[in-house]
Amino acid sequence: ATSVAVIAACFGYLAQLGTPDVSHLPPLLRPHRPPVIAVLNGAGGFLIRAGLMKLPTPEEAIASACREARLPPSSTCTLDLPGDNGTRWRDGLRRLLDSYAADSKLTALGHLIARGQLEQWLVARIRLLHAWRALPPGALEVVPVARPIFIAGLPRTGTTFLLNLLKQDPRLRTPLHHELVEPIAAYRAPAAGTDEAVAAIEAKLEQYKQLLPGFDEMHPMEARMAEECTVTMAMEFASLLFEATFDVSSYVSWLLDKGRPGGDGSGHAHVFAFHRRMLQQLQVAEAKAALPEAAGAEAALAAARAARRWVLKSPWFLHPLDEIAAEYPDAYIIHTHRAPAAV
Repeated sequence: ATSVAVIAACFGYLAQLGTPDVSHLPPLLRPHRPPVIAVLNGAGGFLIRAGLMKLPTPEEAIASACREARLPPSSTCTLDLPGDNGTRWRDGLRRLLDSYAADSKLTALGHLIARGQLEQWLVARIRLLHAWRALPPGALEVVPVARPIFIAGLPRTGTTFLLNLLKQDPRLRTPLHHELVEPIAAYRAPAAGTDEAVAAIEAKLEQYKQLLPGFDEMHPMEARMAEECTVTMAMEFASLLFEATFDVSSYVSWLLDKGRPGGDGSGHAHVFAFHRRMLQQLQVAEAKAALPEAAGAEAALAAARAARRWVLKSPWFLHPLDEIAAEYPDAYIIHTHRAPAAV
């Protein structure tokens, strides 16, 4: 009985360490800390202070992702697009890691989630570039992304509702969450792992819902639901998606300044160039899945030219409208509005 009491007291002490005072925050902003997470954070706090739990450097994160991507043994792990030395996306990765360290005050669970997110987007990028290199040179670039519709509006102005309404038109197409998270697995035959990949993504979303009670009511999340383009842009490490999970205020300031006069001058053109390639990839993959199994890449590329029209949304689209117009000259923009007092 004494041993049980001592163990209980230790767990209680760790839980107290892992539960900071958040009484000054509004209820919606108070982090959800079940006892098991409080204990994890309390124990992990010792490791963090001792320097035994820390975030990777950009080089360490890339090396880990190359191992996790599990490419064929003869393949080279490449993260840069042809003709691009990768300076801009690597700068985003570096600034994100710096912001985690300076702004986020990561707990033990925060460290684990941040590491997992970094690896997720790097692995997805590696697998995408591996698939693109297998196509005939220049083949993907000529697949048209015709007259895409961009929904732009402040949060809580109905952008998600409008996206899901428009996608009911069979002539229109929205990116689905699982397609953007695992774009290479999206259209494999079930025997090749698509169902397992979707199930794994669904399980991860359920974990987020448990950590953020009530968030699903504001922004429903399902693996097969339409998703925002901020997910795609996470692979370029130029996305507000990271702000949804952590305080990365210095990273967000840099991201918003990229396209402003007096900013670092890099702009967002590279982000939308990658964005276009992702849409082209999904068009080809969807077309290939609808063809006989014996059909080759050329047949899929030809069928992808007749793909449905894209409907895309993100509140962030309000910021780089000029760069959207430059990458997609025939784009349509829908700007949603709502009286601020009603939000």
